[in-house]
Amino acid sequence: MSKFGFFTQCLIIFMWIRYTLFIMDFFKNKVKNKLKKYQEQKLDEILFKIQFHESTKIELEKKMKQSPHDDVKLAKDIAYHAQMVDIWIGNEKKLRKQMADNERD
Repeated sequence: MSKFGFFTQCLIIFMWIRYTLFIMDFFKNKVKNKLKKYQEQKLDEILFKIQFHESTKIELEKKMKQSPHDDVKLAKDIAYHAQMVDIWIGNEKKLRKQMADNERD
């Protein structure tokens, strides 16, 4: 016969399971918080890149208007920065969707 009664053994197992679930929940929340911080940092970087490419494109467009002749290099640079703005806006949308999905979980 065991040292503890059946009820006591069940209670010990129940407490061990509760403790294990508590530890798992603690680490799950820790990972979630790190992921959230990382995603917020990436969002800041993306917003900075969008702002950079938009302002650079605007400056180049002003130079193009002031230039008496069509500058092919300026036109290519403007197109490049417009393309980069579109790419980074797409990345921002994807990241915001991921962040929303993680908030729901």
